[in-house]
Amino acid sequence: MRKLTLIITVMVFMVGAACAEDVTQFRGPGRDGRFQESGLLKEWPSGGPPVIWVARGLGRGYSSVSVVDDTIYLTGKEGDGQGYLYLLDLDGNVKKRVAYGKETDNAQAPMSRSTPTIDGDRAYVTSAPGVVSCFRIPDATKLWQVDMMKRFGGKLPTWHIAESVLIDGNRLICTPGGPDASVVALDKMTGETVWTSK
Repeated sequence: MRKLTLIITVMVFMVGAACAEDVTQFRGPGRDGRFQESGLLKEWPSGGPPVIWVARGLGRGYSSVSVVDDTIYLTGKEGDGQGYLYLLDLDGNVKKRVAYGKETDNAQAPMSRSTPTIDGDRAYVTSAPGVVSCFRIPDATKLWQVDMMKRFGGKLPTWHIAESVLIDGNRLICTPGGPDASVVALDKMTGETVWTSK
């Protein structure tokens, strides 16, 4: 319940921030946790901020949310072991739910971790086992997937992968950690390898 409350609290503040600007990626527009919102409370009331709505049935995970226009994006792991990308409206109703593949069974944190990165009409998600998925929005059709561990010879670290990909122009930057590919760039439209770096 504590995780659900945290997610909803984050969602309420992110939705509020979306009124001023879209939140397309982890930690906001500049990936630095800074938002250009104004008129915020200097401190919360004694009982905390009022709950506007609560969304249930979103699986388990550590995903924060991205908010673009009238849609909230987040990930979660359901009881079938699959990770799901959820698209919600601004009232917390699920508009779309689409599986992106197996999530981690790592005993320390067996949940989803990736905050969706939104770029134009595409959403990008990374699973804890290291599979990057690209979806077309708003219909949430899966366009491509790349298993970073297989393609680049990466080895899952103890906690597995907790990454939200970075979009840089036509490139998608991710970190498989392979011996010859610590950091890589993929073509964001096709998933093809653009470059690798040790």
